[in-house]
This record gives sequence, structure tokens and C-alpha cells, in this order.
Amino acid sequence: MPNHANFLGWEEQLHELQKTYNLQIESKESALATLKKYAFHSLVQGYLPSLKDPKQPTRFMPGISIETLGVIQMLENRLSSELLQAIISIEKNMKALFQQAISKELGTKESDYLRPDPYLSWKTQRQQTLALFLEKTKKSQQVSSDLHRHRQTGNVPPWVLVNEISFGQFMHWYMMSPLPVKRLVVADFTMPFTEERQRLDCFKEALGFLVSFRNGLAHGTLIGQIRSKASLHYEQIQPFYEESVINLEEFTEGHGKRDFFGLLLVIGIFLKQSERQIFKDQLLNLLAILDTLIPLNQMAMRQILGNAPLNLLERVEKIL
Repeated sequence: MPNHANFLGWEEQLHELQKTYNLQIESKESALATLKKYAFHSLVQGYLPSLKDPKQPTRFMPGISIETLGVIQMLENRLSSELLQAIISIEKNMKALFQQAISKELGTKESDYLRPDPYLSWKTQRQQTLALFLEKTKKSQQVSSDLHRHRQTGNVPPWVLVNEISFGQFMHWYMMSPLPVKRLVVADFTMPFTEERQRLDCFKEALGFLVSFRNGLAHGTLIGQIRSKASLHYEQIQPFYEESVINLEEFTEGHGKRDFFGLLLVIGIFLKQSERQIFKDQLLNLLAILDTLIPLNQMAMRQILGNAPLNLLERVEKIL
């Protein structure tokens, strides 16, 4: 891919996109408006890997306009927003369950629930994580007025502290928590496993998956470029879905392990019914519009959506 180190004015950028990258323009005015909204580099780096010409991989396939890339980017931004909102809803649900479990099992005093003894050494982060939480209860300036108020009384209870930490910090806290705490959190979710260890493992991998995508989406990373650090396992998702949603062969090929489709599978398991229909309607609407630009079953759009499987709309209907 060409590397442009020199400054280019707006019209020079338009010329470069047409000459070097084979992009069309519908009108000079609309093409400039698209560039000013989404930027030359973001459009090229974001979509050339998925929309490249097979014969000339440094150029876009014929028939793609600058404006089309802008519309795809706009729809992807809206899709990211819907996904992020669903993840945040699950995060709040998990945190509410966790703060109740910690209070019940370890107490409401900092001296009880932040002492290291009850906790496990998860990736050697026990001491660091607890020290970070203690710092937040005592000295951190970036906290809510509610925490400040409790700080004055000499104790910040767990239901206050849990709401102050990031989803990633919450994951660390959950992972190093004793088994009775984990049991109470996981018990609220319907998971059709016969063994407790299977439920706990499924929850653990899903939590890591959600944290990875929350971070990526919040930082504006394109959906197709986000990969979860945690990997789902087929035996963990197979009890929830029929083979028309995901089968072993597709999963082995990579669909659903660390990608956007895997996120949909996780959301389908953990998003509460009260929010499911709104999310489903918005998701299907956005995917249907994308389908009018470039069909969802074409490899180009499947790559934009993180190597999504065929018949995505039908699968979403069944997932949610």
C-alpha cells in the first residue's frame, strides 16, 4: 500500500484517491464532504483490505466511490454504537450481581473485602489489583461525588467501588475472586450445562470477549479489525444455538471464535430479554442497509464485518 508522507490539500487528496486507489466520485462536493468527515487515511486503511481489486491489491475494486466508503463508515459507526450499548448493558448487569456477591461473601468494609487473603492469584495480579482499588477508595481524584461522600465516612462499600472501575478492572476482580462469589454471579444467567465448571468457564471466556470488544469499539476501531483476546470454544456455545446458527465446521474455520460474529453469540447469551428486542431491531436495520450497498453474502462485506459467515441476517434472527 503506498505510503503518503507529504501533505496533500483536499482536492489533491481527491485526485490521489481516484488516480492511485481507483475510487470514483459521485460529485466533487459530496466527495469532499466525505473526506472532511472521515479522512483520507481512515477510509483507505480501513476498507482497502476488504474491497481491494483481486488483480491489483493496492487499488479498490471497480465501482467503489468515495461516497460509498463514507456511507459504510457512517453505518459501521452506528453499528458499533449499538454493539457498545449492548455490552454496557451486560456490564452493568454483571457488576450489579458482583457487588451483591462480594458484599454477601466478603463483607462491606474495605478492611474485609479488599484484604488479599480470600483472593486467588490470577495472572499474579492480586496484589496490584487490590492496591489499585484501595488507591481509588483513598486518594484517586477521578471519582464520583458518591465515592467522595463515602470516603469522608472512612469506608467505601463494594457497591460504590464496583461502579467506579473499568470493565477490564472488574474482570480482574471477578477472576481472582473466591468460588462462592463467582457462583453467585453466574447463577443469575441461564446456562444449560450439567457441570458448574462448564458454566464458570463459559462465563470467563465470554467476559474476556466482551472486555476486548468494549475496549476496541470505545476507541473507534473498525469492527472487522477487532479480535478478542479470549477465544470462545465450540462446546461452550453449542448448547445455546442450533447448527443453522453456527456448526462445528464453520467454527473450526474461524467464524465466531474471536470476531464480530462471536460477539453476537455472546450478546445473545447474556443480554437480558428486556433489552434484546430493541437491540435486535436496530442491528437488523443497519445490516439490511449495508446489504443494499454491498450484499452481506459477498466476501467484501463479510470481511468488513470481521469474516462474518453467510446468511448473517437469518442467523441474527435466531441468535436474538
